[in-house]
Amino acid sequence: MVNGDNNRNSQKLKGKTIAIGAAAPLSGRARGLGCEMLQAIQIAVDEWNEAGGLSGAFVELHAEDDAGKVEKGEVVARTLCGRANVLGAVGHYNSDVTLAASLIYEANRMTMITPIVSNPGLTERGLTNIFRFTNRDDQTGLAIARFLRSEHSKTSAFIAATTTTYGRSMAAEYKAAFRSLGGTIVGEIWFEEGTDDFTSIVNQMPESDHVFYGGTFEGAPLLRSLRQAGNNKLFATGDGCWDMANFLEPAGSAATVGEGVIVLSATPELGLVDGSMTFAERY
Repeated sequence: MVNGDNNRNSQKLKGKTIAIGAAAPLSGRARGLGCEMLQAIQIAVDEWNEAGGLSGAFVELHAEDDAGKVEKGEVVARTLCGRANVLGAVGHYNSDVTLAASLIYEANRMTMITPIVSNPGLTERGLTNIFRFTNRDDQTGLAIARFLRSEHSKTSAFIAATTTTYGRSMAAEYKAAFRSLGGTIVGEIWFEEGTDDFTSIVNQMPESDHVFYGGTFEGAPLLRSLRQAGNNKLFATGDGCWDMANFLEPAGSAATVGEGVIVLSATPELGLVDGSMTFAERY
């Protein structure tokens, strides 16, 4: 009976066009990250269409720029929900934007798949239309804390984080996890996104056996400042710093000084998942 229903649905869609929405920061500071996300979505759409479409229907992508701003993200969500042929949305990138936009998708009964947002609150509110594809901050924080306590015998941490939604969540979850495993938090400091001079911040840091950073764009300049000040302790951070262009390249040689860095990756290494090498080559 189920197969019969599927066949009938395929016949109804054959030759038609359906659409999915994609919402990401295609302008502003996070433009590079948003464009990478959009390119991956476009590959999936192209693969569907090359294979004959989705249940026989041609798939059309409606991409919208949320600029990494909450207000713009809400406008984008309403725009996508207002288009009759858009069946669902993939997005957004920023935690605060996604948390706000998800309520609009839910109110309009539109499915939202978010590939990178890790804030626990996204899936703690009981919304039935939200699906995530990455680890939550509490899981990430616990995984890093366990690794540093068991594999590196770390006992004291200093927390440095941005005041962004992601920075606050990642720092809070790591702090709670590290303490629960017997570690000590010797202090913490918060700064605005976009800060690039960390000289005074580094000079105020008390002694600890590692520094944990919660945030995205400030990880590289913070690490460079630490090394320039002679602080060669381990630098640990979550998936906000897992990419080359945003963290490893601007960090340069500072990433390998002293105890180096530990970054939790948002994805497995290429080759561990079947088809991932082929995807990377096509991307």
